Amino acid sequence: MSNASEKANESPSLFHRQHSIHGGPVTSATIRFPPPTHATIASHQHNDRATEYQRLKSQGRVVLSKGGWVESHPLCPSSNHDSAVYKSLAFGNSCNRDNVAFGAVSGMLFPSSAASLSYLNKAPTAGDPNGDLDVNDERCCKRVSSRISVVAYGSRRLSFLSGGGLWSNSDKHDISERDEFSLIPIIATSTYTNNDSNDYLEVCDWVHDVSLLNLNWKCYVDNQSKAEEATSNAFLLALGMVNNNCEIWGFRTTTTTTAMHDPGQKDQSALMATRLQCISCDVRCMTYSLSFHGWHEENHVQNNAEFPCLIIASGTVFGEIIVWGAVDESYNGHTLEKAIDRWLSGQISQDTTISRLCVPPSFRLEGHHGSVFSVKFGSSGEIASTSDDRTVRLWTLTPLLADNYDCKSTRKILQSQSTHSYKLIWTGWGHTARVWDVSFASLSTSTSSSLGNSTLLISSGEDGVARVWSPFVTEKELRRPFIGHRCESVWTVDVCEGIVVTGANDGSVKLFDLESSLANDGAKSYIVPLIERAPTNTSAHTTPGAQDHATTTMKKKRKKTKIKSQMIGMQFYSSSADRARKLLVAARDGSLFSLNLETEIWHTHSDWSREVTSYASGEIVEIDPSSGSCVAVHPSGGRVVLGTSEGLLVSSDIHISGDENLMSPRNSTFNMTRHGQVQSVRWHGNDLLVVFYSRGTIICYMFEDVPKLMHLMKLDTVGIIPLSSAHDNRMQDFYVGDSRGNIAYFSLSNLLAVPCVLGNNDMLNERNPCSIATKVHAREHVTAIVVSKSIGGVVSVGNDGYVTQCRLDDSGKLHKVFSIPVAGVTGLRNIWLNGNMKTDGNSFIVGGYYGNDFVIIDIEDGYQFFRLPTGGRQRRSDVNFDTALSNCYAMAVCTGHNSIEIHSVVSSKINGIQFWPSIGCTLHGETINKLCWVEHGGSSQVRYLLSGSNDCTVKLTKFDNDQIVSVKELPSHESCVRAVCASGHPGSNCSLLVACGGKLSLEFYLLAHMPCEFNDFIDVSFLCSYRTLVSSSIDPRMNAVKAIPLLQRKASHLVVAADSDGNMHLIIISEEAMPRRTTIGRIIQGNNRPILSLDVMECLGGKILAFVGDTAGDINVWDLSLYCNDCIGNEGGSAASIVFTVKAHSSGVNDLSVAALTQTESQEVILCSVGDDQHLSIHSFVLTKNKFDRAIELSQTRSIVSEYSSTSPSKAVKVVNENSMPFCFIFTSGPDQCVRLWCLELTTFIVTHISESSIETEGICIDCTRMVSSTKQVQVAIGGEGIELQSINYSTFEAAQQLYDTDYLLITAGAGFSADSGLSTYECAPMAIFGDLKAFETDCVKSMDLVRNISARVESGMQMANRDLEKNGRIGIKGLHNPNLANNRDSELQTMK
Repeated sequence: MSNASEKANESPSLFHRQHSIHGGPVTSATIRFPPPTHATIASHQHNDRATEYQRLKSQGRVVLSKGGWVESHPLCPSSNHDSAVYKSLAFGNSCNRDNVAFGAVSGMLFPSSAASLSYLNKAPTAGDPNGDLDVNDERCCKRVSSRISVVAYGSRRLSFLSGGGLWSNSDKHDISERDEFSLIPIIATSTYTNNDSNDYLEVCDWVHDVSLLNLNWKCYVDNQSKAEEATSNAFLLALGMVNNNCEIWGFRTTTTTTAMHDPGQKDQSALMATRLQCISCDVRCMTYSLSFHGWHEENHVQNNAEFPCLIIASGTVFGEIIVWGAVDESYNGHTLEKAIDRWLSGQISQDTTISRLCVPPSFRLEGHHGSVFSVKFGSSGEIASTSDDRTVRLWTLTPLLADNYDCKSTRKILQSQSTHSYKLIWTGWGHTARVWDVSFASLSTSTSSSLGNSTLLISSGEDGVARVWSPFVTEKELRRPFIGHRCESVWTVDVCEGIVVTGANDGSVKLFDLESSLANDGAKSYIVPLIERAPTNTSAHTTPGAQDHATTTMKKKRKKTKIKSQMIGMQFYSSSADRARKLLVAARDGSLFSLNLETEIWHTHSDWSREVTSYASGEIVEIDPSSGSCVAVHPSGGRVVLGTSEGLLVSSDIHISGDENLMSPRNSTFNMTRHGQVQSVRWHGNDLLVVFYSRGTIICYMFEDVPKLMHLMKLDTVGIIPLSSAHDNRMQDFYVGDSRGNIAYFSLSNLLAVPCVLGNNDMLNERNPCSIATKVHAREHVTAIVVSKSIGGVVSVGNDGYVTQCRLDDSGKLHKVFSIPVAGVTGLRNIWLNGNMKTDGNSFIVGGYYGNDFVIIDIEDGYQFFRLPTGGRQRRSDVNFDTALSNCYAMAVCTGHNSIEIHSVVSSKINGIQFWPSIGCTLHGETINKLCWVEHGGSSQVRYLLSGSNDCTVKLTKFDNDQIVSVKELPSHESCVRAVCASGHPGSNCSLLVACGGKLSLEFYLLAHMPCEFNDFIDVSFLCSYRTLVSSSIDPRMNAVKAIPLLQRKASHLVVAADSDGNMHLIIISEEAMPRRTTIGRIIQGNNRPILSLDVMECLGGKILAFVGDTAGDINVWDLSLYCNDCIGNEGGSAASIVFTVKAHSSGVNDLSVAALTQTESQEVILCSVGDDQHLSIHSFVLTKNKFDRAIELSQTRSIVSEYSSTSPSKAVKVVNENSMPFCFIFTSGPDQCVRLWCLELTTFIVTHISESSIETEGICIDCTRMVSSTKQVQVAIGGEGIELQSINYSTFEAAQQLYDTDYLLITAGAGFSADSGLSTYECAPMAIFGDLKAFETDCVKSMDLVRNISARVESGMQMANRDLEKNGRIGIKGLHNPNLANNRDSELQTMK
């Protein structure tokens, strides 16, 4: 076979991309707002501008790039009239294989939208000499650049997109109509480029940055009207190159005619690109970053005005920043103006030689000690830079420029090196790894005034956070870093209208409100207005000698004394009377206070310990206020219940003292003193009060006018204290978490249904738990529990830092499903159900401690809402988090006997608008090592993908119609996850999930698919784990794992794992719950070569074969049948043996895959493997039954090697075969970012390269689904840094196969198509017969494109006419075979498949 690179051709690929890449690095992210033309006001009234500001801000869109995709998301889906999400490939689908590795988008420019809403603060003017237009100026609409949504650039490519909801389509009036992205065709008029497609412009070097300048140019030609029309459709684009070059390109609109290719198509607009000038800096070096300053897409230039200059700052690999001028009238301004005149006059053609200039550097800034990864210009010419040395630096031009300056004055200063220079004025240390990006931030007047209108910088780096700096205020960070990504590298950061936007390696974009965080970052201190009572003076009658002795004793001890707080407790609540958010404080002197968080005013309520009436007797009871132990506020905010150490409960109405309009407050008490002191009280709903006692008793009261006993529950173990509870009102289940890490389950459905009047306690019997899940949180406190309807159980958190799921089985026994640790938190205290449901399953937000800091974090994507130092975990505190609003939270901490600190964000909207702070599903933060599809019995449109990564995580991703619906994270491994697999019995709704990795560990989970009426529900539970104590000279790890169902034993699976010592581990796992959490297996000694790949299959007669590939390029075939037959029900088993060895590669076997062909008396097994030698090796084995003893014999029959099947070492292979197919599909992928399709003819055993497709990931692993019989599609998942989905349609392959086998090609279109569908008929459609071989070869691609185009039009016409495609509008393709030409085909024609 020939080299794969030689086979690359321009034929249409059989692969079909499915939306954008899932996960993977986000290389660019920002927020765009409507342009000035969308503003609806022109007045200067403050109220109108504030309203318009909120309206325009809510219409903003988050635009990001991942790989070669551009995505546009609404900033506020609830308030944005266009809440759709738009995605598109930035450089189209016609990427050549020669350039497949250069398809990623590194940056974007947005001509049709605004980066901020600062134009609302400008007074309307008739004209602006600097080019700023009035919001009502129609020139904005006439600019051709305003019809461009995105200018995307990456590697050597440049493309233009319209649509995407970015206000580029001025003809779109229906807001309900989707505004999809569409590529604007580009026509290059220079031989400088070698474009194979008009979807993008390809230049000579990598592009770092682009800058756009609109032209309002008048050139003198014969027809003045034509000149004016041409100038209104032109703009300049400056490209900053990696070799410290700058190219100036001119773009103007033109019309491309496609009627010659398709009569049904209308003419469409295109951009004609012409290179005008090339400017190079004298310092020739490789740059890692580059930034422009001077041109703005909002401005325009006229030929009778000063030409704006363009300045470049480039960061080199040597830690140097070079500042130089790309455009300036002193040396190239007039030259560029002349080039523009010639270009617009049509005097520049393909043969015209462009001007080339060399420019000396104006400044060379030295200070960094590593490569400069980012340089950005500020509004006053200052430069911010980041580097490999983990620093952020700020350079200013001395003397500092004024805020309002023109580019000409800037150019003069840059040339005056004797009087002006850039100086390093600040260095920011704080990042713990390399710093990737930096952005300047501008704040509103109210926020910036508190910081002295200083410059703010936001930086992001490899430590996974975004840090805030104010260089002119402090050398340290201005606030705690923004944390929201569960990965190391945060590649990009931007600040738009006070919102920080970060994009990272986990494939998600996070939003943080900078202004609110700065305004509320510091905690406020309050003094509770307690009434100071004179303490009892026990030393009044002490003799002086005794007093001196006591003083001496205290001096000797010198121990830190713990200040006893005068507060019983505190709790946030909302008052139903005035709907205000308040904080209630109960004191040990009997007083009650509430603080209004909005007005910051204290209110005093009536004493809770005075005039207390007993509910049972009606008598006045004397209460000792110093015995108070806990407090709970009713959900309505009108009542509070306090518990005491004497076992009493006091109910008190919350009224403000001195309010004569309210009734006199009531204080009432009831008690169950025989159960000990009251540990805690809490409300479940409006009527049920749950009381925890220190002796392990839980009592539920129905609280109406008079409290009544409902349930009395008792924990079995002595000394265990109940701490948390959850009530499932629907199922009447009650769960209690205790101080020893246990969760007890009580069924309330069989208890007393009629409440018991206080005093008749004998009617209630103590109920013991129906079931107890022991050591759910080790022996740590279970601090909070919530009921999750989606999992059919409860979710709890504890001081061990884990989130644990527990569920009731069919017998009513509560058992632990699995636990997941929360990164960045050592002890958890709170858990909330996420009110903003982004997935079909429950999402949880937890609160806990990291050291002495309290953190609120979303466990699904790692977004950190809140972080506050508390001074210690033992301090009394309360936290409130509104999950419905997701950004309304508060925490109060007691810092003294009568002082508290409150950190609160009381607004229901961030910065005036409501948005969810996370965009995109968070997948793995590092490279995915292995993935596999999980078969289930549900809908064919719903699929589950299991993946494991270097970040030690295992995730189960649900896809519905190729879109991610949810991501479920399984418990993390101690080391990186090297392999995953799944196994299921035919017809079963359960699947075994296996993950393995470092330290020879395997984890087993059971996925149960439970289809319901509205949704497919899955349940994942932990089965057991596998560990081995075998010592090794190096750090051992499991490299591969495979599981198959044991058909002779119900609900059992054979799991085979291979390690780095050359051994195989055989374990038999049952789907039934095991009494122990670990399992054992058998270790089969190998040849001491590390095993890299593995596959297992059950063949003819129940024979189980394992195919094992090692680092020497050998594939050993093991027979495991005897072992499996003997160890069914036993711990032992017979020894396995090697029955065959194949030398498949000259180096390591990176991956292998097997497929069995079903036959009666014999069976053929196809083995495919790939390795570092770039070969695809295929071998065939035949299993036959011996005629005498019916034993199964294995023999190798055929083999073939496709040499150099890829341009890099192949990493993954998958073979697919269906019983009805006379061939096998073979998929391969590797680091060359390409997935290839091969066809193995089973009769001739010839492998042929069929098609290939570029991918946006490294192709480390690959897996395919079974072919769907209805659609004949095979879904392909490729993993690396993210997951990409592509599909193959078997029907398309059959059509291509028939096309290849023909000698004559007859194409007809329009047969039977009627005109009543709304489209023109195809009576003039082309009809062609190709009888010549060369004509067939050259015109086949065009014909197929024509067929595809006509087919799409006929299909749309059928949808409009509501007719069946089989009856009307059939496309006919007929191949006529000529035997005389069959033997004359050459190898080039074979690639036409």
